[in-house]
Amino acid sequence: MDARTTMSHVLRFMAVLATLGGRGTQAATHRYRGTELEAVGDELRMARGGREGVRAEEGKTSYVKTFDVVMRRAEGESSDKSGTLHALVFALEDYDRLGRLQTKNGVQRRAYCCREESDWRDEEGEWCTPGQLLLGPPNPERTGWPKDFTFKVEAGETELHLKDLDVPIKQTGMYYLWFLSCDPALDGATITGKSVWKNPTGYLPGMMAPNLPFFGVMSILYVALGAIWLLVYAINWKEVVMVQHCISAVILLGMVETMVWYLDYENFNRTGERPYLTTLVAIVLGCLRKTLARFLVLAVSMGYGVVKPTLAGLQQRVLALCGAYLLFSLSLEIATNLGAVDDMVTVVRLMLVVPVSIIDSLFILWIFTSLSRTLSQVHSRKQTAKLDLYRNFTNMIAITVVVSLFWIIYEMYFRISDSINVYWENEWVNGAFWHMLNFLVLCGICFLWRPSQQAARFAFVAERDEEEAVALTGGQYRSDQTDIFVLEAMEPQEPEKHD
Repeated sequence: MDARTTMSHVLRFMAVLATLGGRGTQAATHRYRGTELEAVGDELRMARGGREGVRAEEGKTSYVKTFDVVMRRAEGESSDKSGTLHALVFALEDYDRLGRLQTKNGVQRRAYCCREESDWRDEEGEWCTPGQLLLGPPNPERTGWPKDFTFKVEAGETELHLKDLDVPIKQTGMYYLWFLSCDPALDGATITGKSVWKNPTGYLPGMMAPNLPFFGVMSILYVALGAIWLLVYAINWKEVVMVQHCISAVILLGMVETMVWYLDYENFNRTGERPYLTTLVAIVLGCLRKTLARFLVLAVSMGYGVVKPTLAGLQQRVLALCGAYLLFSLSLEIATNLGAVDDMVTVVRLMLVVPVSIIDSLFILWIFTSLSRTLSQVHSRKQTAKLDLYRNFTNMIAITVVVSLFWIIYEMYFRISDSINVYWENEWVNGAFWHMLNFLVLCGICFLWRPSQQAARFAFVAERDEEEAVALTGGQYRSDQTDIFVLEAMEPQEPEKHD
């Protein structure tokens, strides 16, 4: 399969994922297209209307609003009976108020709906009304919460048009909107309409809001790095080798990617709508950058351009691994960013994280195996300049891997211990960390492999092959060269040993 055919399949796969995962990509607007009231035990029927972190600031507006919400009974269900639907808006701090502890024969349970049995009493010894949605006693620190809006559908009616809700948010927190009913008459009923969630600074969900300034800063950093690299590149353009061209491509992709992400979030925050195209472009650029960066590190680790002129027989395997990473990382990012916007982790995303993690592990294993072999080669040839270069490079990669492992352990602990997102305001740091780490590693590579008048000493030069030396060193090689590093490069090259 050639590269053109592979790319065609990748683009088709992206289009399919965007179609499947792209329903309701309207920023903080949650659209309900026949969301069903599903039974959740204890005779409770629930349809989740959304969950987002909302910040509150003095003098600024934050709210949760609903528009054109309609409940429709299921065909053939008990339309001859009346029923009650609750629209419940609550914060994570109000979660304990949902349901009541009830005691029967000395046994406690948390009930959300009052059953028909009259021998159930709540914790205050009061009888409940059969079919009643149970809420706990008020919290004096959160007067009026949760917000319970009750709507009644009469017997014979098949539709219930809910009044538009406007719930101002005065306290920062993770907020939920649930549609609930304890009436069997509403079994299988569906919800249509939409809800809009707004933060003080715009429509970005609370978990995502810090990404706007973060990508603004990252754009500036990439522009600064690109400007410095371009200046050094221009001064020493005759000494540039292939590895430095790859570094330039990674910097360019990173620069454009962060700018597009910034524009995407800015438009998202300002309009409440998230266009597919901008987001998709940012995703593709990011995945290409990460793939090219992994290819660059792996190729350099194998000694490409330093101890060998090509990747030879390994090229197809390297490209296959990079292609697999590109495909699965695209799938993961599309599922994460082009699906319905909700501060919830989807099962699809968790499933796609696994293959990406496995491929990253293969990259790490292959990189360190290659570095070990390359270090042995340059050490056996007594090429001290190259040996120092590769030792520094190895140390940098080793530190990066150790830091990454510690962060992965921390992130796993963070997600396991905070399954209900109590610390949702810090969630953005998990993604920002990887962007910053990638940038710092890129800065380190730029420093180690920066263009300079002596950079050609690191280029691979075959024994007594002056024409190849001229091609690889930008025309600067001379047979009477006295530079010790160039003489070092002219030492006999031992054939690479393959395991």
